[in-house]
Amino acid sequence: MKVFKGKSLSPGYGEGQALVYHSGALHNAPLRFIDPSGIDGEIHRFDNAIQNSMKELDGLKEKFMEELGQAEIGIFDAHLALLKDADFAKKVKKRISEELINVEHAVEKEIDDLAGLLAKVENEYLRERNQDIRDVGRRILKNLNHTGTMGQLRLLSPNTVLVTKELLPSDTLEMDRKNIAAIVTERGGPQSHAAILARSLGIPSVTGLEGITKEIKTGDRVLVDAQAGVVTISPSLEKAGQFTDAKNIYDDLNLEEKRNEFKDSITLDGVEVELFANIGRPEEITDINLHYLKGVGLFRTEFLFMESPHPPSLELQTKVYCSLAKQLGKLPLTIRTLDLGGDKQPAFLTDEMKINPELELRGVRYSLAHEDLFCTQLRAILRASLQGNVKILFPMVTGVDELQEALRILKHAAHLEKISDLPRIGAMIETPAAVFEVDEILKIMDYVSIGTNDLTQFMLAADRNILVSMNTFSELHPSLLKAVKKIVDSSVEMKKDVCICGEAAGYPEVACLFAGIGVRQLSMSPIRAAKVRSHIRRHNLAELKDFAEKSLKAKSVQEVRKIFEDFSINKHATQSVSA
Repeated sequence: MKVFKGKSLSPGYGEGQALVYHSGALHNAPLRFIDPSGIDGEIHRFDNAIQNSMKELDGLKEKFMEELGQAEIGIFDAHLALLKDADFAKKVKKRISEELINVEHAVEKEIDDLAGLLAKVENEYLRERNQDIRDVGRRILKNLNHTGTMGQLRLLSPNTVLVTKELLPSDTLEMDRKNIAAIVTERGGPQSHAAILARSLGIPSVTGLEGITKEIKTGDRVLVDAQAGVVTISPSLEKAGQFTDAKNIYDDLNLEEKRNEFKDSITLDGVEVELFANIGRPEEITDINLHYLKGVGLFRTEFLFMESPHPPSLELQTKVYCSLAKQLGKLPLTIRTLDLGGDKQPAFLTDEMKINPELELRGVRYSLAHEDLFCTQLRAILRASLQGNVKILFPMVTGVDELQEALRILKHAAHLEKISDLPRIGAMIETPAAVFEVDEILKIMDYVSIGTNDLTQFMLAADRNILVSMNTFSELHPSLLKAVKKIVDSSVEMKKDVCICGEAAGYPEVACLFAGIGVRQLSMSPIRAAKVRSHIRRHNLAELKDFAEKSLKAKSVQEVRKIFEDFSINKHATQSVSA
């Protein structure tokens, strides 16, 4: 028996026989030099492959339209967008013409360059899009008669545990899902489209197991505990029995959570903790009603700026924001202004950044350095505020000065739109500077949101990639908990709302801890809401306060971990915070 610890991507338990799958990667395309007379022929082959790839994706989109939600269907749109990208096609054709190489190698090189750039960015959502780039490249190569391994997962044996270095979105879509028990990968993040699909399809998935494709052999019996991120090869009878018990408890709790999902998130003694959604695409708005949430606590707008070679127009932004506001009706839509900067640079500002590297700022400071871009977005948000319950949220603030400047631009935008009543305005507290300035910030803001992801990174002086790979409760470091308490105490004293919208809010025990500290609003990935709601409904406020007080007194992350283990109703049936 061998046991390995990774990170959960999609919850649940699965067991069966392993299939070690070597997905079709790039770097296999043949290199062939051509004569100048062959350029037109290679370009013609490329155009045909693009057209055939688009037809395939249109067909898959239609096939899965009823089975998957709108958010998942958006994956096809992302892939189609690259296939239709004139700049991408131009670069491939330029390689063919100037380097006199065959189309397969030109596609491979261009895909490698694009995917490599995305793989280095800090923003997790954008970083995981490198998978989509490579997936599209693989599809183009297939349609150039370089087939690779696409389609090999369509017929699987019952109870197959798929083991692979990495699963691309097309693999997830085209696999024989009725016979898949679980997925185990060496790499892949929670925001990858493959992970999103696995969660949507209810397939347990664990990642972060470097070298697992060499440890497991096809035919091995494998247990996958995607709650704790544990994978067991050739389990003993005792281990198999423990696994079955945990799975049965999980299934029972899961059924209970689904039955109670329509109920409010209220403690046993009647204290409500409102649950909101974090969304990053317009199509995800359907998840609000699906999971009985109170509205949108964080709408990330970066997709509008990162996925186009041109700045999004006032009209386009207005259309997107107004549509969401109308669909939500009286429920709040919290729109975070663009959170760009550092290595998250939109293509239309790349040249400017090369000329002015001092503009490499983050969050609201980035927006202040691009006032026209910022003002346009604010005008669109203000227009949407006339259609529904819209709130504005400024990201990555460090102090009052920049907030006052942001308010000046907001008032100018309101003047241009002839709007006198401003929507509610808030600031994201996700830097140590903002924590120390929170009292002053609250004096000029209507509310604050705590971004635990970045706050953890900055407070612990660690790269986010390192934090993700650490097997610790990074977001529960005693220093961070004390910072959260300071923010909450100040907000309560000044009678201002405070919401936690970092990833930690979506983990049940962490949500209970925040509720014990005094937080009454949590915003999370919609799929996590049922478990958070279920946990909060099992406790009274006194229990949650006691849990929080013990955690706040802890001297180390290890102490906090022990407190969490003691608090957990059943640690086999809950999600690991380090997932």
